[in-house]
Amino acid sequence: HYPQRSFKTLVINAPTWFDMVYKIVKPLLRESTKEKITIVKRGPKQDTTLVEVLGIDSVPREILYDSNHVGDRGDGVVEP
Repeated sequence: HYPQRSFKTLVINAPTWFDMVYKIVKPLLRESTKEKITIVKRGPKQDTTLVEVLGIDSVPREILYDSNHVGDRGDGVVEP
């Protein structure tokens, strides 16, 4: 109801047709609204986006494409 109140909108694993619909709707949106929307497909970019926006501790491992490597340098230090 109030898109301007949103900090960030993530669309994860959307079906292929969603991209086509979004391309039609996108020109109708305000620039500030478009900047808040991120659409990512399953894969490394999805993992990076989720970790950057939500933080590594907030992302469930089961939804990550490669949960073994995202944010873990192997020395116990977690980074996006």
